[in-house]
Amino acid sequence: MNRELVRIYVVNAQYSLALGVGGVMLTYFALARDLDLGTISLLTALSAVTQMGARLPLGWALRYVTDRFVMLVALATLIASMMSALAIPGLAGLVVAQLLQGTSRAGFWSASQTHVIRAAAVPVKGLSRSTLITSACSIAGPLVAGWLAGVNLPLTAWVVAAAALLGFIVAWTMRPFPVFKPPAQPQEGKVWRRPGVRMASAGALVGGAWHVTLSTFVPVVLTEAGWRPLGIGVVGAIANGMLLVGTTVCGQLKPRAFAVGITIGGVTGALGIACLGLASVVPAITIGALVLSGAGTGAVMTLGPALAAETVHAEERGAAVVVTGSFRAGALLAVPLAASGLTLVLPVALVMSLLGTVVGLPVLAVGHGQRRRTRQAGRAEVPAAGPDAAPGLAVEATSPAIG
Repeated sequence: MNRELVRIYVVNAQYSLALGVGGVMLTYFALARDLDLGTISLLTALSAVTQMGARLPLGWALRYVTDRFVMLVALATLIASMMSALAIPGLAGLVVAQLLQGTSRAGFWSASQTHVIRAAAVPVKGLSRSTLITSACSIAGPLVAGWLAGVNLPLTAWVVAAAALLGFIVAWTMRPFPVFKPPAQPQEGKVWRRPGVRMASAGALVGGAWHVTLSTFVPVVLTEAGWRPLGIGVVGAIANGMLLVGTTVCGQLKPRAFAVGITIGGVTGALGIACLGLASVVPAITIGALVLSGAGTGAVMTLGPALAAETVHAEERGAAVVVTGSFRAGALLAVPLAASGLTLVLPVALVMSLLGTVVGLPVLAVGHGQRRRTRQAGRAEVPAAGPDAAPGLAVEATSPAIG
């Protein structure tokens, strides 16, 4: 493993831990300031909206600034978020903190994945290790936040700032890769229209929906079904553990298996959401689906960015990663809003079944189209293999631009 990868893994670990602690800390701050659940939900939505908006110009920005620069700004913004929550009293401080945190998340994750892809000899293996590290630190974050909040709530903000500052120092030592210079008029058209990027984006949609479901709706649905908090916590922990398993396994796959892996992982993740509706009827199916959906989500988180990077020009990789990340951010915003609206007229269990179906259909449809194009490309190679075929014709006709 080269030194650049070690550095980016350390930065990712520091940021994931800081964000995991900081996200929960802001909720504790809101409770300490006597804000109700509705206001806290709006603050969370505000962060998601900011993250979505901040992602949109990142593909363009990476043509002018390095991914390392974006990460440094994101880490500094996270520190500023924590200081705002401490320094500005009342609701205003939390609004500023959530705005800054959403901006930080958007910039860091897009730039971080881009840097891993460029630093690793085999992008999927680099992404697999990175996802393992960030997921483990994200799981540990809320535990650390709960313990620190019980000791001293303001101290939690200083710990987050210190972790982000350490990440900033390590990021400063990383190699500044050149800015991206994509082709002026690519033959394949816009990046977001490429089959591989569409496949990765459909998987990212499921990944975002799964994460927000596990953290927000699983406790609600299972509590209504009569489950005890300990049982809910155990199921959530096992599902997160399976996410790490899925990430590890998929890190060994070859590029030709990426699309299939995303399809299977995406459908599995969507089924985990949909089967929440069966919690009070057939709990065994709900448990099994949630556990397997963790592995599926690990697959789409690892294979999605790798597929997007493999199927575009090397100078378009930054834009491809930003596009797929935007779909994940969109799910983090849209799923809670849709669920809030639907629960006004439908039971929560039915709402989750509908949402699971809706987020699973795109990955199934795009995966089917991807397999059909692969079969057509295979048939197109057959005549090119004959003695009268022009040399290299089959490869030029069917090979995607790979950086």
